[in-house]
Amino acid sequence: MIKVKSFFNLIGKKASFFFTLALACAYFVVPSFAAVDETVVTNMTTAFTSVKENFNAIVAAIGPIAVGVAGIFIVWRLGVRFFKSIAK
Repeated sequence: MIKVKSFFNLIGKKASFFFTLALACAYFVVPSFAAVDETVVTNMTTAFTSVKENFNAIVAAIGPIAVGVAGIFIVWRLGVRFFKSIAK
């Protein structure tokens, strides 16, 4: 485990993000190689389509919440700045 942590510290956060993304893609593509009846191209297309649909569903579910939370923080920041300027 120490070797894994030192590896991720060495390569940085960006590289570890892309490595994790590649592992996630490989996770969804593996079932396409296990099928015998269909072609590999069809299975990979199906796998990537399901990844796209899952990602779209996640963004659709989290998007409004994230925009609301970001809006609250922006309004808070602007409010604090406004009241600091009045207090001077």
